[in-house]
Amino acid sequence: MSTKNQSHKKQPSVLFLNHVYPPEHGATGRVLSDVTHHLCAQDWRVGVISLTPDGQKTKQSLSDPNMTHYPVKFRGKARCSFGAGWAIIRLLIKAMMTPRHDVIVTMTDPPMLVSVGWLLSRLKGSRHVHWIHDLYPDLLPVLGYTTGPKTQSFFRGLSRRAMKRADKIISIGRCMTKHLKHTGIETAKIETIPNWANQELYNEKPDRSGATSGDGQDTKLQADPRFRILYAGNFSSAHAMSPLLKAIHVLNKTNPEIEFVFAGQPENFDRLIKERDKHGWSNLRFLPPQPVKKLRALMKSGDVHLISMKTAAKGMMVPCKFYSALAAHRPCIFVGPHESEPAFVVKDTNCGLTIAPEDPQALVEAIQRFRHEPDLWFAGQEGAKKAAELYAPVNSLKKFETLLHKVREI
Repeated sequence: MSTKNQSHKKQPSVLFLNHVYPPEHGATGRVLSDVTHHLCAQDWRVGVISLTPDGQKTKQSLSDPNMTHYPVKFRGKARCSFGAGWAIIRLLIKAMMTPRHDVIVTMTDPPMLVSVGWLLSRLKGSRHVHWIHDLYPDLLPVLGYTTGPKTQSFFRGLSRRAMKRADKIISIGRCMTKHLKHTGIETAKIETIPNWANQELYNEKPDRSGATSGDGQDTKLQADPRFRILYAGNFSSAHAMSPLLKAIHVLNKTNPEIEFVFAGQPENFDRLIKERDKHGWSNLRFLPPQPVKKLRALMKSGDVHLISMKTAAKGMMVPCKFYSALAAHRPCIFVGPHESEPAFVVKDTNCGLTIAPEDPQALVEAIQRFRHEPDLWFAGQEGAKKAAELYAPVNSLKKFETLLHKVREI
């Protein structure tokens, strides 16, 4: 039997490199955890290298014989220039010390991790897949990180060269795929695999105790009579805030029965809190991040879900919170560019409305329509149910595994 045929009978293996991995918080860590659990169940040997403040291994790696976590103790900021550089060096050193894996998968935080993946694949004789969530360094100016044009051009060129050398690129949306093609990545090299909601949202026997406030008390969101616009997730500079502020301000006067609830890390909502205190808005409420067992109750408590993204971020990111809204079977209002993945899904499934960030009055009118037009709301709910089936976690997880098998056999 040939050496090649023998190698294919060995247990397949994959090594992931990312900034976060549970129990550390972060959307990329959450989807990565879903992937590792799925692959381990399919008898893959899985390794994960991630940054952790305490250097402790995860529960999965301690209990699953197919899983090994290689924590890198790191307390710095992995998105500032010095911190990102130091984080990448630490990840590279740890990766060099790990056993060889068939495939190395790099993710996009810290920025420029794609170059580490290319180098490792050459040194270890592995295949390389780059899984893009936020397209760096392209997205950095949108996030408020200022660099000179020459510096930006240098790192962008370095990133693209590493991507072109990768065996496969995973894009999370059609808009991102189009952007990558436009900037020189071959079509055949790109695989589009959408992100997905937390699998707890697909649990048919959810916890019914309700979402909790910061002091741990039941907020009884389900019983509140007001029509609720829910924004669940973090808020960065890449999300359009101005139209949201306009809508909150106007509807506080015209429609006091409409309430806005923002759930996520408090520091992400500093500007909203300041504006609320300045104007005395009574239609704005904040909740801390919810534990997984409370997530379904929170998401179901929203009558309409709000997702926001600046036009400048088109093709460079896709908000994960969009898929959570679909999994909760709730209509969505996407405040973002029409030529982006959430807008495409809204159009394909009729799960809500898309509003340009430059048109805040249209957002006010869209919220009022959902409030006063039951037919529109129920149509959006049915569309969300349809979309939830299309973007169920199992669909993307199977695509991910199939891709890794193909790359391994190259």
